[in-house]
Amino acid sequence: MQILGFKPRHANGSCLYRMIAVIAVLFIIGGLAQTAAGENSRRHEVAIVISDEISPFIQAAEGLKQRLGEIPEVAFETVYLNKYEGRSRRVMINRIVSADYFPVVAIGPDAARLLWQADHSKKGRFIYSIVLNPQRISGIDASACGISLNIPVRRQLAVIRQGLPGIERIGLFFDPDNNSNFYHDAAVHARKLQLSVIPFSVNARQDIPDLLKNRLAEVDALWLIPDHTVISESIVQYIIKQGLLKSKPLIGYNKFFFDSGAALAFVFDYGQLGRQTGDLIADRLTGAPCGSEPPVFEAWLNQRIYEMLDIEVKQIQSESIRVKP
Repeated sequence: MQILGFKPRHANGSCLYRMIAVIAVLFIIGGLAQTAAGENSRRHEVAIVISDEISPFIQAAEGLKQRLGEIPEVAFETVYLNKYEGRSRRVMINRIVSADYFPVVAIGPDAARLLWQADHSKKGRFIYSIVLNPQRISGIDASACGISLNIPVRRQLAVIRQGLPGIERIGLFFDPDNNSNFYHDAAVHARKLQLSVIPFSVNARQDIPDLLKNRLAEVDALWLIPDHTVISESIVQYIIKQGLLKSKPLIGYNKFFFDSGAALAFVFDYGQLGRQTGDLIADRLTGAPCGSEPPVFEAWLNQRIYEMLDIEVKQIQSESIRVKP
C-alpha cells in the first residue's frame, strides 16, 4: 500500500506509514474543528436605533454598549432618529432592516414604531427597550422581545404595602380611556394585600381640583401613574401639595415625583435598563427564547416627607427599596 506518495521498503515501514496516515487525519480533523469554531465565533453586528438624544435614551444606550462590550465578537452601529427627517429617515430605517444586523434594538417608542412598521416579516430580529405600553404600538404583541417601562401592578402594590404599611385606601388618578385595565388589575391585586384602590377618574385636567376637594377624605394616599390626560409638571406639583396639606402621601413613578415631594416613587436607572437589554441580547445570541421582560427598578422612600407626615420608616428588607434623604 502506498500512502502520501511513500512506498514501504520493509515490514516495519508499514507501521511508519500508518502513523503518518493517522497524523494526516488528525490534521484534517483539527482543521475542520478550527473552521467550525470560527463559524461559531463569527462576528455579530448589532444595530441600535435611538428615538432621540434625550438623557434617558442616551443613558440606556451607554449601558447597552457597555454590556455589549463584554460579549466576544460583537460590534454595533448606533443611529439617532432625530438626525433624520422625512424621506432620509425612511431610507435609513430600510437600510437597517434590510442589512444583516442581528438583533436590531429600538430604544424608545418612536424607534420601535418605525422598526415594526418597516417590515413585519423581520420582526423576529427586533428588540425594544425603554418603551411604555409596547403592545399599544402597531405590530408589537405579547410575544415580542424587549424591556418595557411597565412595572407589574402586583409588584408595585407589594412595594406600596411594604413602604407605606399604615395605608389602606389608595386613590388612583387615571383617564379611563387610557388606563382602565391598569385600574382593574390594581383593584384585584390590592384586595389580596388588604388594600383598596379607589378610582379617581379624570376625563380632563380641569376636573382634578374638584376631585381633590370632594374625594380626598375618602383615601389614605394618592397614586399617580403614567397617563397623558392627568400628568403634567404643574398638575403633579399641585396634587402633591394638596395631598400634603391633608397629610396624604403621594406615590409616583420617577425622580421628578420624588424631588417634587412624593413619599414613594418608582425610579429607573436608565443605564441599568440598557445593561438589562444587553443581557437579553446575550441570551438571544445563544439561541435562547425571548419575550417581554419587566424593567429593573428601585422604589425610593422620601425620608423628608415621611418625617413631615410622621410616618415611621421601618427597616425594609428589599434590594429594590431605598430610603433617600
